[in-house]
Amino acid sequence: MQRKLFFWASVAYSILFVSAFIALTTIYIKERLANDSSGNLVILIFAMVVLNIIIIAVQILLGFSFFEDTDIETTDAKQFLILSFITLNFVSIIWNSLNINWRWKKIRIQKFKVIDITFMGMIVAMFIILDYLMGFVQLPAYTSLSLKFLPLFFMAYSSDFFKTSLVCMICGVISWFMPGNLDAGMPGAFMFDYFLPIMAISGCCFLRPVKTTSKILDFTSWFIFVTVPTILIYLFRVIAGVLFYGAYVWENYSIWIYSLALNAINTTVDYVLFLITVPSMCKTLKYIVNRLNQNH
Repeated sequence: MQRKLFFWASVAYSILFVSAFIALTTIYIKERLANDSSGNLVILIFAMVVLNIIIIAVQILLGFSFFEDTDIETTDAKQFLILSFITLNFVSIIWNSLNINWRWKKIRIQKFKVIDITFMGMIVAMFIILDYLMGFVQLPAYTSLSLKFLPLFFMAYSSDFFKTSLVCMICGVISWFMPGNLDAGMPGAFMFDYFLPIMAISGCCFLRPVKTTSKILDFTSWFIFVTVPTILIYLFRVIAGVLFYGAYVWENYSIWIYSLALNAINTTVDYVLFLITVPSMCKTLKYIVNRLNQNH
């Protein structure tokens, strides 16, 4: 009875949330159609459609947390809880909080071994190579291929939070000197556009996909593993656009709308890249993870 009550409450909340977002974007776009015939409107419409699709997909995904599956109720509840917080689904937050077996553990920093240092060095080297090469590649509509994040995703999948955070911090500092850094003269913009998005990947250590034979659970685990940091990356980029790029805002547009739309396109390209490559990369290189675990 409790499960059904929370499920239908979550469905009702999701419908209201999605409907409100669609209604607001539709009203705003209709207003712009009457006053704007530039190419900026095309970018805005595309960005709003993409955001609506992602919001609908995430809300549907949260419904999986109500399945009658003990694996989903226990092992994956923390993943669903974090996604619920990010997407502001309060019903799902309550439900998944009730299904977590809260155990407070002391944070233990594992001793650094030679293989750990070597692995961390390889991840940093891969980041530098990909970041440097992609600095010379510029796609249309201010988009780019953020291949530099892929080694960091694998680091988060393979190692603990402390080592991953240290690697992300090193990579974040190094990115200041890369040719793709367009914020070299603005330290604040650099923090939100480059450093903090890189640091966001370290949070994946708390979202590692669970081991399961269920295809549904496997899909949701990897989806959450990629989606949560991507949402954070998008939010950091939007804030950077609002705080530091007001001079480039489209005529007669709000700075928030400008930043939301422009960064939605860029981050969508990254999101599709991550969804396609991260799961297959981590599964293919699983033997490296096993080798690292054997030494601890």
